[in-house]
Amino acid sequence: MKQLFFICHDTKTAVQAGNGVAGIPCIQTERIAALNAFLTLNHQKNIIPVWDDDDEFEEILDTYTFITVDDANKSIYSDEALG
Repeated sequence: MKQLFFICHDTKTAVQAGNGVAGIPCIQTERIAALNAFLTLNHQKNIIPVWDDDDEFEEILDTYTFITVDDANKSIYSDEALG
């Protein structure tokens, strides 16, 4: 199953958003806090969707900072903090 990530070249950040189900991108609800953090950090910047089978993905793994669900849940972007 392919995984969907969003990246931003300006801030060198990335976030896993979800996966592909029958070729259709699906956002996973448990990733909302990480997506909120990523979108806030990259407000008004170019955000690019990338699948994990994309040639560019290897470069991202090596050089970009990933915003994880665990980190986001410990931040102001958690469901409890926003809820």
